[in-house]
Amino acid sequence: MLGSLIEKAATTPEQYPLSSNGLRAACNQKSARDPVASYDERLVDATLLSLRDKGLARTIRGAGQRVFKHKHIVDEAWGLDPSQLAVVAVLMLRGPQSAGELRSRTERAHGFATTDGVEAVLDDLARRDPPLVQMIGRQPGQRDDRWVTTALPGVAADSPPVVASDAAPSPERVGAASVAPEPQRFPSSAVASPQGRSPDDGTDVAALRREVTELRRLVERVCDELGISIDEGAG
Repeated sequence: MLGSLIEKAATTPEQYPLSSNGLRAACNQKSARDPVASYDERLVDATLLSLRDKGLARTIRGAGQRVFKHKHIVDEAWGLDPSQLAVVAVLMLRGPQSAGELRSRTERAHGFATTDGVEAVLDDLARRDPPLVQMIGRQPGQRDDRWVTTALPGVAADSPPVVASDAAPSPERVGAASVAPEPQRFPSSAVASPQGRSPDDGTDVAALRREVTELRRLVERVCDELGISIDEGAG
């Protein structure tokens, strides 16, 4: 979802910021996504709330507009320039990529003159503390090293590189890949559950998320009636 916001800000600025429906359509588009997602309205609302709490997105409403719209503030939060944003967004949206693939697939957002330019950006992102990208080497039959972003859940910045393997993924891993991950603040330490409980102690996480989403919708309705934006209400 964060990758979609970054992508659309660069490639379709006339339609940006995005409404919730626009963002859901961007996330669920069939092209330039791996894996292809199918997010519903509830997941979009809950994820946007999480991204705002982590200082990575902002919800606004312009004068005379009745629909709230959403924008990323990753450039501010992580201190990224347009070339770095383009690379990170493609890695978020399309998974492991080689420098050559990144050069081709970032063209609409940022034009790199050479593959060396992409590699320079990757090296810079990898040298950050903590790093934002990580090289995972080559898979069997591939010619170039591939990169992933460590800004996503499940890819820890201090984890060892992924070892290339020609083994087919297990059904459990395939199933897990089809589930949208919960956004994570970056850099981040462990994120506490409500009242300090972990999901493993029996807490009904799904119920808590539903309650948060309903509260969010209630706040939006109140702000709409008062004619103020979410940010103004928070201030």
